[in-house]
Amino acid sequence: MAPAMIEDFKNDPDFPPLYPVKFERNKYWNAKDLLQDASAHARVFLMCVNADEMRTILYQAGMMGFGGEYVYIAIQLATISWWGTYRKFLQNDMMDQTLKKVYENVLILELINPVEDNGPFQDEIRDLALNEFDYTFAENETA
Repeated sequence: MAPAMIEDFKNDPDFPPLYPVKFERNKYWNAKDLLQDASAHARVFLMCVNADEMRTILYQAGMMGFGGEYVYIAIQLATISWWGTYRKFLQNDMMDQTLKKVYENVLILELINPVEDNGPFQDEIRDLALNEFDYTFAENETA
């Protein structure tokens, strides 16, 4: 869970205690260990990871039997190629059957942009991405 979000929830007296699990993005991260740690404290998981990481975590959850009594809330931050999309979890591979079952317990929150004419803002985001992060958006990719 994102650090700022954790602090917001901690400061809300009406919200139950949190158990944040630190997720280190490196080539050694292990979905099983992550889920075992988190499941000892919670049955509701708020995830903010890219689509490939989420697919891996949810597949492992299915393999561990973390079905009906568990809920997974995912925040789709943006529709950009490196982040992926949570809705396209089926990839015609051996993980699909397990994922179909686990996805029955997934709630995806997507941010939408209600502003119709936001061209100048998107241009600023594209410039910032290029200049600060050396990232170039695809032609039809939303910034």
